Parts: sequence; C-alpha cells; structure tokens
Amino acid sequence: MNPAPIILVVDDDTIIRSVLTRALSNEGYVVVQATDGEDGVAAFKGCQPDLVLLDAMMPNLDGFATCALLKSLPGGDRTPILIITGLQDRESVDKAFEAGATDFITKPVHMPVLRQRVRRNIQVRQAEDALRDSERRLDLALRGANLGLWDWGITAKTMVVNDRWAEILGYSLAEIDVSVYTWFDFLHSDDVAPTRNAITELLAGEQDQYEAEFRMRTKSGDYRWILARGRVVERDENGNPARAAGTHLDITERRQAEQSLRDSEEHFRQMAASIPDYIYLVEMFPDGSYVNRYNSPNLEKLTGFTVEEVAPDWSFWPNRLIHPEDRDLAQEKFTGLLVRPNYEAEYRLIRRDGSMIWVRDSARVNGAGSSRLIYGVVSDITERKRSEEMLRASQKLVGLGTLAAGVAHEINSPLQVITGVSQGLLKRAEENRLDPDFLVNKLDVIHRNGWRCAEIIRSLKTYAHASSTTLEANDLNQIVGDTLLLIEHQLSSWANIHVDTDLQPNLPALMCDRNQMAQILINLLTNARDAMPQGGQISITTAYNSTAQEFSLRVADTGLGMIEAVRAKIFDPFFTTKALDQGSGLGLSIIAGIVKAHGGQIEADSQPGHGSVFKLTFPAVSHCPEIPANGVGRYDDVQTSMAALTYIETPL
Repeated sequence: MNPAPIILVVDDDTIIRSVLTRALSNEGYVVVQATDGEDGVAAFKGCQPDLVLLDAMMPNLDGFATCALLKSLPGGDRTPILIITGLQDRESVDKAFEAGATDFITKPVHMPVLRQRVRRNIQVRQAEDALRDSERRLDLALRGANLGLWDWGITAKTMVVNDRWAEILGYSLAEIDVSVYTWFDFLHSDDVAPTRNAITELLAGEQDQYEAEFRMRTKSGDYRWILARGRVVERDENGNPARAAGTHLDITERRQAEQSLRDSEEHFRQMAASIPDYIYLVEMFPDGSYVNRYNSPNLEKLTGFTVEEVAPDWSFWPNRLIHPEDRDLAQEKFTGLLVRPNYEAEYRLIRRDGSMIWVRDSARVNGAGSSRLIYGVVSDITERKRSEEMLRASQKLVGLGTLAAGVAHEINSPLQVITGVSQGLLKRAEENRLDPDFLVNKLDVIHRNGWRCAEIIRSLKTYAHASSTTLEANDLNQIVGDTLLLIEHQLSSWANIHVDTDLQPNLPALMCDRNQMAQILINLLTNARDAMPQGGQISITTAYNSTAQEFSLRVADTGLGMIEAVRAKIFDPFFTTKALDQGSGLGLSIIAGIVKAHGGQIEADSQPGHGSVFKLTFPAVSHCPEIPANGVGRYDDVQTSMAALTYIETPL
C-alpha cells in the first residue's frame, strides 16, 4: 500500500493553517505546517512533501521569494507549489509563475476547488515520478544490455537516438546530426542494399518487425557489427507505419568469434584431410549407447566404406569392420574408458574388398556427467606389423643356434643316464641278478630322465614355432618356468650369476602369445647378463593385482645400471651401447612392440651402479577361457626346480 501524500502548508495566519490542515487531513493527506517562509524552507528539507500550499503575503520572506527558494532545493523542481493569494492583479499572477508556482488559488479559499486542485497536482506529480522511474529503469536496462536506442518518426521524418547508440560508433551524441539518412551514411557499402530492403519491407507492411545485421563505420574509420531490431509502434489512420522504434547491439566480438570458429573448423578439416590417419569423435552416454559426432574423410581410404555408410550407426565399426577374433579385446579396451582417461589397442580390420589390415586405435575421453566425448585416431600399422614380424623372426633365428647347442648339451646328460642305466640293467638281466626293487628304482630313473628330454624338446619347439601372434589362455608362471628350462644350459654357463624367482601362486589365466612372452624373458635375461660382467643377481617376479585387474612381470638385475640419457632411448629401434658386432639394438624395441600388442605397458627404472628393473604389466580379460590341461606324463619337477633356481659358478 502506498503511503499517504505529504502536503506542506506555509501560512503565517494560524486560523487559515488550521482550516487547511483539517480539510486536507479529512481527505487522507499527511499535513505539515510552517508559520513563515524560513520555517517553510526548513520543513521542506525535512519532509520532502508531495505538494506545497504557500501563502503569498507573509512577513520577512514573502510567498514569491519562498517559492523561488523551494524550487532551488533538491527535489523542488518536481514538487508542485500552489500559491494562495488575495491579490488578483495580473502583475501578481505573473510574479507567482515566474517564481516557479505550479498554480494559484485566490482568497477566500473555496474548499471544493482546493481539493480538486490538490488532487490533480498530486496525481500529475505521481505520474511524472512514475514516468521518470520508468525512464530510469529503461535507461539502466539499455545500459546494462549495452543497447543503443532509436526512435524513428516515419511520418514526421525525425530520428531520435540515445547516448549508447552514438557511443557504439565512438561518438558523443552532440557530434552526430542524427537522421535516417545519417544512418545509411554510416553503413558499409556491402550492407546498404540488404538493410534498405529490410526497411522497405517494414514500411510496406510486409513485416511488422525488423531485424538485420550490418556494419557501421566508427569515428576511427573501422567498422563495428551491429544487430538492429525494431518494430512498428504507431500507424496512421490508413494503417501505414507512422513510427518505429528499436535497438542497436554491438555484436562485433561475437561475429569475430564466429569467424574465428569457422576458420578453425576449416583449418581442422584441411588438417584432417591431409593426415593419413582416420580421426573420429564419439559421444558416450551413461546408458552405454554411443553416437558418432565426427568422422574424417580418410575413413574411406582406410576401410573402403564412406562416412555416410558408417556415421549413422556407431556399431558398424565394432560389428562389421573389426576382425571377429579381435572384437572382444577391442571392446574390453574401449569400455575401459569408463574408468580410465586413455585407450589404445591394436587389432585387425576387414576392408570392403575383404582384405585385412592392422590398425592402432588411440583415444582419450573428455567430460563427465550426462555424456562424455571420445576423441580418437586410427592409424594403419600393417607395414609396421610386417616389419616387426620379420624382426622377431630374424632375431629368433639368431638365438636358435645358441639354444640348439645348449639344448643338445642339456639332452646329452639325461641320455647318458638313460643309456648307462639301461646297459646296467641289461647286464644284470644276462647275469640273472635283477632284483625287483632295484629294477623299479632304475626304471623310475629312466622314466624321469626320458620325460626331461621330452620337456626340453617341447620347450624348444614352442619357442621355434611360427611367429604369428596367437592370444590364448596361459599360466604366466608356467611360461617363466618353461623359458628358464629352455635356456638352463646358457644360465649355467653365466659365471657368478644367480637367478631367483618369486612367482605368485594360483595366478589367473593371462591372454597372451606364449611364444612372444618367452621371447621377452629370454631378451631381458640376456640383457641382464650383459649388464653384469663381474656377476650378480637376476630376480624374476610375477604378480596379479585384482583391484587394477592386471598382471605384472618384473625382471631386475644388480648390474651396472644406466644413465638417464641412455634409459630414455633404450626402446628406440637400433639404439645400443654395445659394440657394433655385439648387438643390433632391436631387442628392447621388439619387447616394447610385443607388450604394446598385448595392450600392456613396459617401464624401466635404472640408476648408474644400482642395476636396472624392467616392469611389464598386462591387462586381465574378463571371461578368459580355461588354461588347456597339460599332457599326461609331463616332467613334474620343472616347476619345483624353477621355483628356487639358482646357478652359482666359480671360474675353474
């Protein structure tokens, strides 16, 4: 509820003040009294009245002088002042209005006339205050929104703008002779015609609203982009537009940002087209669904399928293009993005023409909450795979000669036992001296040494098997034991070198290529030996982390160690610190390639004089098949002997 208006009554006559106060109070006004002009000025400052009733004839400071003083006070120019006077001559009336009076009332005061004059003037005051507040709010809103305001009198041929309209162009309002023609003078030449057409449609009544974007020249000579909006606010008696009003908004920064975005998108498209790799963007939702958001044109070069064929259905890639044998591995890696920020997998693709290629799929995830964006790059690594297979095959052939000599030596010992025991049994049989217990004991010796020969030969055949990658369920501890058995003769020839194993029992099955894992171990053990020319200790450790769902294989030595500059390059192909005829520099790079192909990681930690540690990690695969059962009659002592295998040799 609005407060009651305040009326200040200034009169030196006590009776008149009382009569006026009583009459106005009955009308619901709050009345403040003052006895003379000076008292009236002080009261005005204290109560800020909505209207003043002022007696013209007062001692010391008359009503005309008091009126002039009140008008000079803050808020006085907006306060209506009614002078009450018994003077009716023209000179007094002119003097009252010259002093700033709003109206005058003659004595004797006619109360109905007084009530009407007071009510009307207060209503006018309230209306003016409301209009002023509205204009102030509009100005604040326009300034807050950085909007320039224009008001076009179409019929009157006038144009009114506010300060912001001019400020956008670098001018003050006083510097511009504003008209509709001035508007067009500021327009960029390329924007004159479309802007004129938009205004013509507005004037023709084809459009009731107007909106356009154009450039306007500033005081400094450059151009600002303007978003203009407006509408017809008045029409004449024939319905033709008579007045239109609207706003100008400086959108230069927005247009520059849009242009930068377009340039960036064009640069990205050109870059994506120039890169031989295939780039994709996929949106991943919490319900497990995926939507393709971008597919680079190189998709067709890589797969033979067009973007239009692949983009609508995300499942086309995993279900149609990925080789059936690699889909589970690729899916396992990809879904890992739910808990890990990065993804990398190598798998085979089947192209439209039926040919097969190897690719490396690398991706990272960004965002959280309702959806995530996956940015990925797919590279054709077919040639690299072929080169790696050739390198592995060549290195394996180099090692086979050494292994063969060692295996021949290893087999020779149990064969000598077998032949020696057999000859002894034959001699005892000829002499009729075969005791049953003695026979059983010697047959057990033959049996065990025979299976030891078979185990050594099986390990050699496994290592020398074809080099293609075959992922199968394997026991990591068994691979370690078999590999140590395979190179047992070589280990025994390494002077003053101890080999210890710490194998976590009951490991789950690891999906891996058994041959390649054996090759990793042989290379790491050989490197460890070369790093300890004076002897030392090699430790092999296996473990499984159920929380991280990964296997670890750790090979540590107490050798010379490496400086940082060497450690940073050890996985580079052909990098070696050995003499030219003692190493090719391919061993560790091949190991890194094998580990990466298994979706794992390899790390090296080394300090000069403190040895080296190579840690390999491999991801576990859900729903891994069971490890195939071993053949009956397998040499049973291999695992037991490997668990505490130590070779200690002193020079003769």
